[in-house]
Amino acid sequence: MTQQYLSTKLANVQTNAEQRTFEGLASVFNNLDLGGDVVMPGAFAKSLAAHRANGTAPAMFFMHDAAKIPGRWIDMAETREGLAVKGRLSNTPLGNEMYELLKDGSISGLSIGYVPAEAGFDREGNRVLKAVDLFEISLVPLPMNVRAQVTPGSVKDADPLNITQFERLSRATFGMSRAGATRFASRAWKLYRATQTGAPLEESALDEIKNSLESAAVLALIQHQTDRMRNL
Repeated sequence: MTQQYLSTKLANVQTNAEQRTFEGLASVFNNLDLGGDVVMPGAFAKSLAAHRANGTAPAMFFMHDAAKIPGRWIDMAETREGLAVKGRLSNTPLGNEMYELLKDGSISGLSIGYVPAEAGFDREGNRVLKAVDLFEISLVPLPMNVRAQVTPGSVKDADPLNITQFERLSRATFGMSRAGATRFASRAWKLYRATQTGAPLEESALDEIKNSLESAAVLALIQHQTDRMRNL
């Protein structure tokens, strides 16, 4: 069966320097996401029970890449709101990078990798997921489920948005090279700063930013189509 993905934002983040743990909702129940899916309460019950019986747990990936493992999930359970999870980041280059990105707010999303086990459609044509086989939960920069928000004050010592964060998001989201992300971030930063300060932008600068954004959108579409083909 085809593997599929569904994203949400972290509901809570703990960035304890010793424990290196974080918490959140990997899925929100009874909520229509941007992909037209609704996850029902109890959708994860059989899958979680099977994992417990086998002494396993869904894997932790970055961007659904099995070669990128930042840590492991140490607890997960269904609540009234959705699938609550707790993870611990490893003391590795990737684990350390994810820790810093979570701490400064550059990453705030979770995305589940699953195979539908029982699904139907409601009157509006939205797919209703009644049971899924959960095999991984990834950290992602752009979540799909907009209702699960980061808890205010749960991330300590968050830095203001800066051009470095634009570069990180460009590379993670659009698959850009370091040089391409630097060029894109410098242009996007001009637009961001202009909106914050009210400073005018010349028409040539606006055209440059527009062209860069269009290129990024094309890259994102190509990456999305590539991911779909891999999962067929």
